Amino acid sequence: MYLKSPSQPTERYAHQPYLPPDPNYFDYENRYRPAVSSPLYTAVDDPMSATYTPGIEEFLRQKQDLNRYKIEMLYTAMGVRSYISGQLLYRINYDQCTCRNLILSRGGEFFDRQRIDLENKILDLEAEKRREETAFFRDLSFLNKELRFAKIEALEEQHKQALCQNMEESI
Repeated sequence: MYLKSPSQPTERYAHQPYLPPDPNYFDYENRYRPAVSSPLYTAVDDPMSATYTPGIEEFLRQKQDLNRYKIEMLYTAMGVRSYISGQLLYRINYDQCTCRNLILSRGGEFFDRQRIDLENKILDLEAEKRREETAFFRDLSFLNKELRFAKIEALEEQHKQALCQNMEESI
């Protein structure tokens, strides 16, 4: 089986129109910043335009904003890690296919030193693939743990804010 590189059209995708790359993917400074139209981004969230007033309500709002940003950053980190893992596994599979193609081009019945080296290379790539999958699982587990803590903290802040509002209403 031979995998074609992503730049070459395949029969499977030949009928789909070409879409030029989005320039936002190449904006390295603002790549992971939330979009202005994002529901998690408001004008108040911008530290340059924020006017901070003392008070428990403002403090609780700032804590909620901080928790929201933390959760958003964790989701972004999970997406980036997933993308990186997919790219690494694709390259490993591509290298394995290249080695298999070299073996098949030399003929399947001969066992010489070069074929043994290529077979060992395929086995090494398979071990590298397993290491990447293990590292991906470990990283994703850590990020999920952090996400759980951040969501629990966000819920606690919501409860505190609701408690403060109920206290104000009863006074």
